[in-house]
Amino acid sequence: MPVNRGAHPEDPGLFGDDQRDRLRAAVRDLSWLRTRGYSGDSAPELVGNRYQLKRRQRDAVARSSCSDAERAHRLQGRLPPDAIAGQELHLDGFNVLITIEAMLGGAYAFVGRDAAYRDVDPVQGTYRIAHQTTPALRRLADTLQALRPARVTWHLDRSVSNVGRVTDRIADVSAEAERPWTLDAHAGGGRHIEGDIRPRCDQRQRGSRCKRRVVAVGGARSCPPRPRCARR
Repeated sequence: MPVNRGAHPEDPGLFGDDQRDRLRAAVRDLSWLRTRGYSGDSAPELVGNRYQLKRRQRDAVARSSCSDAERAHRLQGRLPPDAIAGQELHLDGFNVLITIEAMLGGAYAFVGRDAAYRDVDPVQGTYRIAHQTTPALRRLADTLQALRPARVTWHLDRSVSNVGRVTDRIADVSAEAERPWTLDAHAGGGRHIEGDIRPRCDQRQRGSRCKRRVVAVGGARSCPPRPRCARR
């Protein structure tokens, strides 16, 4: 049975308007520590304790924070949408799909310091088809059609459960959209595609804010706006 990729029942209280200033301050503090070389779990724990954050708040803050160097590197690597036409695109499959599913299901999305959209429930070895899976893929297909890449390759970790069902669903939407996508299911840890989508051009790999654009394409404006809790 498909699951619903919606908001956690506690999220309205954890990420409501009255929490935003505290969460933004936590992101600033954790990013300050990251910039000064504090890695591992000690820095998030320190910040979480200081602001008395709940577990999901801590996860959102950790996923929205980065060092100044990481932020500069990621922003420098962004491509504007009109630069993608004719290029080869590589999608971090589960990362892109789950975040769009969550947004369509009414879950909270967070805009990090690097301007990337993230959800608070990343896949951790298990994936289940959701009611939002096919709508998310169709929205993504509309977005990619507007961007006009020369080729699209999905990268999926084959160690994640139900990866076969995901690839079947992606193939179905690809055929429906008459836009052939290449599927690459590889062993976990063998590759890493950072960010949303990555075109290959001039031997340099750069990213583009795919998730942000999906929200504005194909009628996605009907999706309720999410609070930008974690933006600097």
